[in-house]
Amino acid sequence: MLDVFEYPWLLLGVSLASFMIIGTLRCVFPEKRHWWQMAIPLLIAVSAVLLDVLVHTDRERILHTVKSLHAAAEQGDVSAIAKLIAPDYQDALHRNRQQLLDRAVDWISRSQVQKARKLGMAWETLESPSAVVSIRSGVVFAKDSTVAQTYKAQFLIRIRLHLKKQANRRWLIQEIELDQVDGQSFSWRQLPPIP
Repeated sequence: MLDVFEYPWLLLGVSLASFMIIGTLRCVFPEKRHWWQMAIPLLIAVSAVLLDVLVHTDRERILHTVKSLHAAAEQGDVSAIAKLIAPDYQDALHRNRQQLLDRAVDWISRSQVQKARKLGMAWETLESPSAVVSIRSGVVFAKDSTVAQTYKAQFLIRIRLHLKKQANRRWLIQEIELDQVDGQSFSWRQLPPIP
């Protein structure tokens, strides 16, 4: 079933249908016309827009977290990345949040990412208070960077983000799995150090 909080088009469709029905009834029964009748479709349309603007669903909050992570990673802003990582972060290689952030500082300072482009996103699970999102990205390193000279300049990666809803209703990243590199199964432990 469609959720009016996720899809305001449902209420806008109801508004259009009610406008057509009320308009037809006003033409068929002119003696029953009242000024307030045309306000009904307008009120439905305004409520649809207000619901979309004022109510943020879990899906919208997760999308905001993913977009913020992508923007921060592309700009190399570790402090912005740190705001998106849960205090109880842990993955296969990093025992805690600080180890991940230390690695991020090291990688960003030495890898010279020229461009990172999100190619696709898939929802694996979304059952509050946890969600799993899979993201495919293309990463291009600067030609004079150590990564481009040692390995190659372009990589296609897929990561899996495990998110958890916090007490303040924000969704933070609890685990990042490096799932694939260039279509091959990959993990954090296989990631070579940057020379």
